[in-house]
Amino acid sequence: MLAVEGLTKRYRGEAVVDDLSFSATAGRVTGFLGPNGAGKTQTIKMILGLVQPTAGRVLIDGRELLDHARPGAVASGVLDGGAFHPGRRVLDELSLQAFAAGVCPDRAPELLDRVGLAPAARARIGTLSLGMRQRLALARALLSDAPLLIADEPANGLDPAGMHWLRQLLRELAEEGKTVLVSSHLLAEMERFADDVVVIAHGRLVADGPIGELRAVRERLVRVRCANARVLGARLRARGLTIVADEGDELVVGGGDARTIGEIALLAQIAIHRLVEDEDGLEERYLALTAEAQPRDAAEAGRP
Repeated sequence: MLAVEGLTKRYRGEAVVDDLSFSATAGRVTGFLGPNGAGKTQTIKMILGLVQPTAGRVLIDGRELLDHARPGAVASGVLDGGAFHPGRRVLDELSLQAFAAGVCPDRAPELLDRVGLAPAARARIGTLSLGMRQRLALARALLSDAPLLIADEPANGLDPAGMHWLRQLLRELAEEGKTVLVSSHLLAEMERFADDVVVIAHGRLVADGPIGELRAVRERLVRVRCANARVLGARLRARGLTIVADEGDELVVGGGDARTIGEIALLAQIAIHRLVEDEDGLEERYLALTAEAQPRDAAEAGRP
């Protein structure tokens, strides 16, 4: 349903999205993952036609968005749960949005019920919590019943019950045949409902595929707690090992076993307090992938 091909966006010569290609399939939830500043929101805005790419293209059902007769009926997005007039009542706002989109106004109360906001239909938007505004933003995105739904960090402001509801809703939409693309940094939550994942760092693709495959690509990681983690980290990097996570006095290290790390620490005369090997899950795998990535310009600058 969705194909991103060589998408690039540069501001003042700096690439925030760099030759990015991936796809998302109808009937599946695709998680769009990356650290802050990775280029997720810029990518989503280009997919929705809100930002003009420097290069590349986005195809939805085989055509670019503006080549569809009604672009708003093809793709919808949730970008900002707070982008509503605070003085309007909830039902009035959604009814107005339905009128603007050329949608039957009867869908407004139906969707408020679906997202759990029916009891707040007469409330003014300014009195809603962030989580309730996120629900309203989802209702607005569902007005046109577009086959592609993109949500940028839709879990912001949701409590545990709201998170459970969101997972169920996104799964239901995928089961109805929609293509669902969800950006998030809540990796543990993504494990619970996504079918596929796309991971980017510095605007570039670092992993793409079914979430089970990403989880299955495991490497032996080593957790080491020591007296001087900063110095040990530098020594480990110099030996070609990867610091997957730096937790102050404890490092998560990839690319070597406990024996190798212990020997490096011994040579550096650094006291080891804890040294254990374990397999990584999705979160550690994600951290390793994004830690290994670097901006293209920086990578090229290091070449002889």
